Amino acid sequence: MAPSIFIVDQMLISEGEMDTGSTLEKHFQRLKERFPNAAIQVDSGKSTHSVHIPELDLPDGWNVSKAAIWFTVPDGYPSSSPDCFWSTDLRLTENREPVSSNTSTPHPLAPAGSRWYSWHVKGWSPITHDLVSYVSAIRDRLGRIS
Repeated sequence: MAPSIFIVDQMLISEGEMDTGSTLEKHFQRLKERFPNAAIQVDSGKSTHSVHIPELDLPDGWNVSKAAIWFTVPDGYPSSSPDCFWSTDLRLTENREPVSSNTSTPHPLAPAGSRWYSWHVKGWSPITHDLVSYVSAIRDRLGRIS
């Protein structure tokens, strides 16, 4: 029998996949305090989740001021950290491509042509880090463009 699906405040929860009161749910609720339009869903056929933030403010140096981002929360989170992320196809000023990125590595929820960033968090701690700190790491890295 297929699991029941419930829609809760833009958060897709597959019964049995993300327990009420789980660390992931608590961390996602904290993320929604900062990004009210954020959404999370269980990845079909996997034990991972995808997070989508429709509008993330970008620092100067990019071709737009806001972009949508996606990232995968791995099985084993928070002991396992999110790694890499996707955005709409951002470019640096003067139409330059960001280092360690491409548009040929798809994310299951991001539209075709979205940009994948092979940018990794260093020093992740499951005790002190969460989804908010991961998005902060993304924003920090987007601010250190070259």
